[in-house]
This record gives sequence, structure tokens and C-alpha cells, in this order.
Amino acid sequence: MKTFFSILLFLLFIYPNRQEPKPLYGGIFTETGYGVTDQNRPLNSGMTRSYYVKIYENKLVVTTQQYGSVNTIDISYKFNGVDQYGNRIYTNGGSDSYYVDKHYDLRLVYASPSMYYGYNVMEYSFWEIVKGDQRQKYEQMHRRDGSSVQMQVELQQLTGEYY
Repeated sequence: MKTFFSILLFLLFIYPNRQEPKPLYGGIFTETGYGVTDQNRPLNSGMTRSYYVKIYENKLVVTTQQYGSVNTIDISYKFNGVDQYGNRIYTNGGSDSYYVDKHYDLRLVYASPSMYYGYNVMEYSFWEIVKGDQRQKYEQMHRRDGSSVQMQVELQQLTGEYY
């Protein structure tokens, strides 16, 4: 009986708790396909996509469909600090980062080397992300402004030229 209580005591108090920490926020977000450069020039990728995000103190996890597959994958971003505006910054070691404000609104930031100066100068683009699954709304906006990737593919198929 003493052995049973010893094991129970170990499991209750000493054995580390291996449960995943509770997320600060979780929900569906949509990349709108609209953004700006660090020179404040507008950007339009013509594409939109939605995915699920869990935001923790020490990481941010994006659950999305793997390109070219029906499988979903989790992409993890490590907490990297807070910027001068109070936004939490999460990075995955690549060129993209997520900035999270106090309302858990997201902004996707891409860093890339300059076309002219290489890795000596980094250029940044800031992409709009909205809460909820709003793909249809933004896909319609891209069709209206002529930037839809699907429209570009259809034009190429009709004319044999890419715009």
C-alpha cells in the first residue's frame, strides 16, 4: 500500500505536467492578398487563403492545408520579442513573421533581400490579415479589381499570354 501511495504522490506532485499550455487566443484568420511595402507602396498578390491560428506566450501555430495536398500541417513560429509598438513578434527562422497586437489581430511580414543590394539591404512587405473565414469576400474583391490569380490563369489559357 505504501508503494501505491508513493507512486500516486510522485504522479500528482513530482512528475512534470506535460499538457500543452492554454492558448492566449485561437481562431480562423484570412490573408486578404493586400499589403504594403516598407516604402508604403500598395501590394496585391491576387490570392487569399484562410487558416487556423493558435497564439501562445512562447509560440504561434498556423494549421493550414499543405500546398498540393489534402493534408493539413502545423507550422510553428517561435516568440521573438515585442516591438516598440507592443506587438508580439513570432518567427519561424524563415523570411516570414507574424506580428500580434493586444487585440490578437495579426499582420504577416515578409523580409527579403533587395533586388539591387542583396542581403546587405532587407526589404519588408506587410500583409493584411483579418479575423474569420473571409476568403469569398476577398476573392470577389480580387476578381473586381482584376488581380485574381484565377482570372490571370483563365486569361493565359484564352490568349496564350501571361499578364
